[in-house]
Amino acid sequence: MIHGGDGFYAAIDPVEPWIVYTESQDGNIDRRDLRTGQQRSISPEAKYGDPHYRYQWNSPVAVSAYSHTTIYYAGNYLFKSTDRGDAWTRLGGDLTTGVDRNKLQIFGKTPDKNTFVSARWSAGIPDNHYAQRIAIETRRAVGRNR
Repeated sequence: MIHGGDGFYAAIDPVEPWIVYTESQDGNIDRRDLRTGQQRSISPEAKYGDPHYRYQWNSPVAVSAYSHTTIYYAGNYLFKSTDRGDAWTRLGGDLTTGVDRNKLQIFGKTPDKNTFVSARWSAGIPDNHYAQRIAIETRRAVGRNR
């Protein structure tokens, strides 16, 4: 195992293959030296006062074909680092529409204060148990027909 969490993408330095970039949910990206076991978080950080960057559950990472110390990482912006992730440059504008994902419809319903999402995820799942489904339930007033 080279990374914990719900990691998806990994990119290997083609010149120094013991350097591996791995990512997991919410924009977490690490650089690991497989020779020494040393690992460092290299996630791009928004400037003070700016909104936090947004990422998919799994966010792509790639090593440049022209310079093995240059890597790219994507969230709501495309990022470039020429020093293996020690510093990042944001390339271009916001790639998203800026829609608040908490206001998007789920199974044809828009969540609001009367919507109850049952997932046990936020309370934590006991060891040796796994999330199998998410149930969406709209709370109804007592005595109202379903």
